[in-house]
Amino acid sequence: MNRDRKKSISVEYQKGYYVIFCCVIIMFAAATIGNWMLSRGYRSTLNELLELNQLYVEIETSNMVINDAYLYLRESSVESYASERENIRRQIDVVNRQVEREYSRAKKDLTCMTETYLEECDALMRLLESYLSDNPGRVSNEEIDQQYRAAQEVMDYINTSFKEIYSLELTVSQKREQEMVKLSRSISLLQIGLLLLGLIIYLRHNLKIIRNISESLRQLTQFVECVKGNLYHTERLELRSHDELLILADTINELLDIIQEQVEQLEQDSQIREQIREMEIDNLRLKNELQSSQMDLLQSRINPHFLFNTLNMISNSAVIEDAEQTRMLIDITAEYLRYNLDRLTKTVSLKEELENVKDYIYIQKCRFEERFAFVFEIDEQCGGQKMPCMILQPLVENALKHGLYHMRSGGKIIIRTRAEGNCTVMEIEDNGCGFPEEYLEKIRSGIFEHERDTHVGIRNIYMRLKLFYKGQIRFWVDSCQGKTVLHIVVPRQNVCKGE
Repeated sequence: MNRDRKKSISVEYQKGYYVIFCCVIIMFAAATIGNWMLSRGYRSTLNELLELNQLYVEIETSNMVINDAYLYLRESSVESYASERENIRRQIDVVNRQVEREYSRAKKDLTCMTETYLEECDALMRLLESYLSDNPGRVSNEEIDQQYRAAQEVMDYINTSFKEIYSLELTVSQKREQEMVKLSRSISLLQIGLLLLGLIIYLRHNLKIIRNISESLRQLTQFVECVKGNLYHTERLELRSHDELLILADTINELLDIIQEQVEQLEQDSQIREQIREMEIDNLRLKNELQSSQMDLLQSRINPHFLFNTLNMISNSAVIEDAEQTRMLIDITAEYLRYNLDRLTKTVSLKEELENVKDYIYIQKCRFEERFAFVFEIDEQCGGQKMPCMILQPLVENALKHGLYHMRSGGKIIIRTRAEGNCTVMEIEDNGCGFPEEYLEKIRSGIFEHERDTHVGIRNIYMRLKLFYKGQIRFWVDSCQGKTVLHIVVPRQNVCKGE
């Protein structure tokens, strides 16, 4: 098989998910960076306005202190001027840093006028301090009035300049806001573009995967139909896919080779049996060879009908289910076929046979969903019981096909094994419609050993077990409407190592 070329279907789907994930990450990053830039721009503009406003507030506060000191000659106002002056100084430094980041002639003029205002206020405070000292005659009222008017003139200039700067800053802020709105729109368009790009890539990628799967299943179906009509079909199935379907195609090719070899072997065995019958040799050695030949013949009767139904069901499942379930279904089907082909003429253990039944049940659950229930009541002591291959699965299939097939819900099949003394008991129970009374009579009387009726599978299993255990078996059916139990009792024989 070309397992080295395998690419998981689920991995191919995950690539599409990764594209969407990367686009979402890029969108998130773009949104985060854009919001950060917008927030930074808003904060920067707002902080500049607040810092300018704080400078004006400090100047206003200082001017109120000066007015109080000038009009009422309060010493407390003269003393508090020093702290107000320091506040103005700190705020001037803040505005100067704005000018250093982005030069503005109006802001620079404002800080210079504020410096001049402080100088005039300092001179006024010195005069007031001298006036309020022990020798007030050294300073005249005219000097104090003149200095106060000079300070207020500068204050008037500051008021006018601040209004102009504030109006200018508002205009600049509006322009910045417009730029930030444009940036926000660009980020939104980028996010939408990334989302659409990711969706387009994802859809194109998934459509390609779906087309490949559909084409492979179409080829599988056509090939199976050809083989169904002609088992000697010489062409082999070749798929271009590199996923689990390629493994299934290789398994089908191997299965067809084995089936053709077995058909040829059956023809040869048939000729040998006819020669033995014609010669009527009653020798024990030849009789044993004949029984062995019959055993191989019955063991090798593989009806590919179930394989074709399974593949058709897989084709339908791929349309209505996701690829992960399809992959699991294909793998279990391949494992089921591999078990039947590898152990077709070999001795197996009861444990291996039960595992094969579980694989078959999984396939049927995918087909019928919750329509039927399956229950296992297994005695672990019986796991090493030696037996022919493909004993239990045909019985479970027979219960589904003839007993429960017409039930829409509530169908139940119980598989039991237990040890009784030196024997192993196997039972298959279902709650279906039961066997016809005339068929039960054939089983009781032993006529069905020689007749070829509609229940070929049960007769086949009985004959194989009889040959394998050299007639030391008990095989009977209890059946009525709503309950059918098929009993098989065989001698205890464990599988030897290497058998």
